[in-house]
Amino acid sequence: MTLAAMKMTDQTRKAEHFRALHIPGTPLLLFNIWDAGSAKAVAAAGAKAIATSSWSVANASGFSDGEQIPLALAIENLRRIVQATALPVTVESKLIVTGEAKAPSYLATLIPLVLVLMTITGAVYPAIDLTAGER
Repeated sequence: MTLAAMKMTDQTRKAEHFRALHIPGTPLLLFNIWDAGSAKAVAAAGAKAIATSSWSVANASGFSDGEQIPLALAIENLRRIVQATALPVTVESKLIVTGEAKAPSYLATLIPLVLVLMTITGAVYPAIDLTAGER
């Protein structure tokens, strides 16, 4: 099996595991992390899945908001997070959406971009939130 096929199999396994965690009547608690170290700590504490937080990732990288973090930095950080844990990882789309990209017409461009980034990094679920602020 090729490396690409193994990565896809692992990502598929994580996505199926994440889907199975969604049980009606049983809330799924997700802990927001910001880097590979916090991902390892949350996984070691017994989490079943991990979520990213645009503000936390941005702040840990020296930026005041997820919309300000350079895309390349956000992608590399997400790649390290995914590699640091065997758990499913969600990615908050605000990490890849700039301020001017919040128009509804941008959604047609955003969704394919998020899916490509998830494939590249190994994340399993896009947390797309184009309207809520974290202020």
